[in-house]
Amino acid sequence: MSIPAGFRQLTEASGFAAANGPWFEKIEDGRAIRGFLPGPQHANALGIVHGGMLAAFLDSAMGTAVFHMLNRRAVTLRLSLDYLGPGRVGAMVNYAYSHVKTQT
Repeated sequence: MSIPAGFRQLTEASGFAAANGPWFEKIEDGRAIRGFLPGPQHANALGIVHGGMLAAFLDSAMGTAVFHMLNRRAVTLRLSLDYLGPGRVGAMVNYAYSHVKTQT
């Protein structure tokens, strides 16, 4: 496995992330990009990435975004997804986030 250009592997991952990686991250232009490289262990019976694995990756990536923006941990109360297409084994899946300042 080669690390995608500009990314670093999240070797400090633990628990679920460590067991279901490899996960990657890169910071560029004021935003962070979290990446997941699905392997055969992430595939369902159809040979595509299991939707639950994609949802778990997204949930974790959003949690990381919240932590970096608010400097505190949070939990997901509700997660609803509409899949636009299948994830492919060996094809990088990315989630990008950036901090947007708001006024109250």
